[in-house]
Amino acid sequence: WQDNRRTGVPEDAGPGPGRPHRDDRTEATEFAGLRKRIGEFLGQALPEREMKRAIEEFFGDERPDENDGNVSVTDWMLHDWVAPNLGRTVMQEFLVRRGSRMTEREREMVEAWTQSFVGLYEVQELTAGLGLELKDLIFGNTFFVHDVNMSKRLTRWDGLLARVVPGERGTELAGIGLTVPRHSLE
Repeated sequence: WQDNRRTGVPEDAGPGPGRPHRDDRTEATEFAGLRKRIGEFLGQALPEREMKRAIEEFFGDERPDENDGNVSVTDWMLHDWVAPNLGRTVMQEFLVRRGSRMTEREREMVEAWTQSFVGLYEVQELTAGLGLELKDLIFGNTFFVHDVNMSKRLTRWDGLLARVVPGERGTELAGIGLTVPRHSLE
């Protein structure tokens, strides 16, 4: 299992040019329990004052849409925000505290997720109801991402600011993806 340093996604993460689509429906829930445990750990690892501090730092004076705002701040708090009381991200702390109790595959996934970042992508091709082929506008590589919702919402050449991670179906989007107007990409 080697990470692609440019996307943080394992080389063998699944579909992409020359790789078949994995369509095993049981895989779609393989990490549901792991994701739930990480979400519960967020509330355990951060005292209420730290949570408030993170939310204030993330939003400033803005008051976001409740649904999108919750997803965005939670994704950021898990993957990117270095909590003062931990000295590392919540995801990294989860790996330190709970890594020995995870399966090897779960540990590999959490390790990959701790290295993920938000990137800027351009939609190259769409397969409605399945996913999209994205071009990383920073590193230049192209890869397939499984995301049914985005495959129905976006069009070719749209920009996307999103976190790309390995998942049950191969490479997936995590958190909230923000559409970037085409003219902003040029």
